[in-house]
Amino acid sequence: MSSGSSVGIATGLSGSQMNINQLLSALVASENERRIEKELETDFFVGPNGKTLPGSLKKWIGTSRREHLLKHAKDAKLKNAINQLYRPGSFIGDGGTASVIKFEKATGIGLGRNGNTHMQKGKEMIHYINTKILTQESLSPSDRRMANRLVKALKKAMWRNK
Repeated sequence: MSSGSSVGIATGLSGSQMNINQLLSALVASENERRIEKELETDFFVGPNGKTLPGSLKKWIGTSRREHLLKHAKDAKLKNAINQLYRPGSFIGDGGTASVIKFEKATGIGLGRNGNTHMQKGKEMIHYINTKILTQESLSPSDRRMANRLVKALKKAMWRNK
C-alpha cells in the first residue's frame, strides 16, 4: 500500500478528497501570501528625497514642476522664490509649498520641521513675491505672470476650505 492511501485511510478521507483538501489549503495559503505581499508593497512610498508617505496617501504623490519653472524664469529674485517654494526631491502634488499646504490641511499631517505646517512659509513667500518681485518695473511679462500664478496658488491653498 502506498503512503498516500494509508494516510487517507488513517484520516478517513479517500485519496481524491485528500488531494482536494491539500489543493484548497495551498490555494488559501497562496492567496494569503499575495494579500500580505500587496499590503507590504503599498504600505508606504519612499520619495526621491528618502522621506516616506503612507500608502493610503498615495493620491498626493505627484511630479515636481521645480525644474520647469526654474528653466523659464529669468529674474534672479523669482528664481530664488521658486527655489524656496519648490525644494529638490519634493513629491507632494507638484512639489511646491502650495501643494504641501493643501496636503497638510486635508490630512492634518504637518510636513514642516517638528511637525509644523507650511502656513507661515506661505505667508512669507506671498509677502516676498508681492514686495520684492512684482514691484520691479523691469520684470518681464512672462516672469510677472509666473509670479502672480505662484501667489494665486499659495492664497488658494491657504484660504480655501479643506
